[in-house]
Amino acid sequence: MTTEKKDIGTQLEWVVAKYLQPIEPFAIPSKNSERSDITSKLFRVECKRWSKKNVIIDKKIWDKILSQMTIEDTKIPILVQSNTSGDIFVSIRIDDFFRKFVYPAYLKED
Repeated sequence: MTTEKKDIGTQLEWVVAKYLQPIEPFAIPSKNSERSDITSKLFRVECKRWSKKNVIIDKKIWDKILSQMTIEDTKIPILVQSNTSGDIFVSIRIDDFFRKFVYPAYLKED
């Protein structure tokens, strides 16, 4: 990977880390992306920057995220992707989305 491509990927990782920092002050890009691109207590984050306008969920990338998880792992796997237009998308399993985010927010007592 060229230094320029690595820098672009690192920029996306910092954007994601900044979004996480209000709930996880120590969320930062990982020094060793063998485990995940972002060091986080809540999420296993993989970031991908596409050099085209359309992005896809590459099954190999998703499988890589899942293969890094152990049975005891409670982190939520997410895939963050950006395109040449600067759009950033987050992919998450439907079960995680509803059970961890939608239902708790909807059922939250006031």
